[in-house]
Formats: sequence, structure tokens, C-alpha cells
Amino acid sequence: MLEMMYQEERRRAMTVGSSASGCGKILLVEDEDSLATVLGYNLLKYGFNVIVAHDGLEACQIIDRERPQLILLDIMVPGIDGLDICRKVRQHQDGGISQIPIVMLSALNSKDDILRGEAAGANLYLPKPYNIKQVIANCHNLLLEG
Repeated sequence: MLEMMYQEERRRAMTVGSSASGCGKILLVEDEDSLATVLGYNLLKYGFNVIVAHDGLEACQIIDRERPQLILLDIMVPGIDGLDICRKVRQHQDGGISQIPIVMLSALNSKDDILRGEAAGANLYLPKPYNIKQVIANCHNLLLEG
């Protein structure tokens, strides 16, 4: 049921177009389908244009091709992990890409994990389970700062 709602919201956002929604283009990197669906649906509902990647390689390809305005990044994804993706973004030769705000979303929530995320270049580290409204508020804030 939730997947159908997500697809319907996604169709509506595509019909309206990203310029009408105006909140920004977000790359959501999440390998768990249920989490990607719930968060993606809510982001679409709040007016964001959402692109989902389910592994690290796909995420890197989308970053170069789509140039998202913000990245929501799980650390534990197949292939290239989230910390490496974050480092690659921060070291990118294109200044527009290297400055993309990154929010890490992870089940790893020790102080050392958070410090590793920040050292990799994340703007914000939110441990799972996260509050969706908090994620959305942080997305708005980071996009307004940029």
C-alpha cells in the first residue's frame, strides 16, 4: 500500500515538475526498500524532487549525472559505502558537486561513528531511527543555507 502511495506521489511530482515543487532535488541513497519508500514518499509530499539510489555505485553515477542539491546518505549500502561516497563528493573536482550538503542517516550511532561521518565531510549525521519531520526540516535548512 505504501509503495503504491509513493508511486502515486512520485507521478504527481513528475507531472507538476520540479520547478513547481521548488524545494530542491535530493538524492536518497538507501538500500532498504521500505525505508527508501517511506522517506521518499514524505520528501515528495513536502515538495522535494527525489532520486533514489540503492547502492554506492549507482549513487556516484547519479551524483555526476543529476547533480542533486542535497544527498541523504546511508552509510551501510552495497558496493561503495556511504563514508567513501561522502569523501568522493568532497574531493570532487567540480566545486558545485564538492559543496553538495550531505546528511548521513545510519544505524551506526556511536560517538565514533558520528565522528567518522563528520570527518568524511557530512554536514549532519542523524542516527536511525530518525524522525522524518526532523529530516525534512534539516533538508529545508541545508538547502536554504546553500
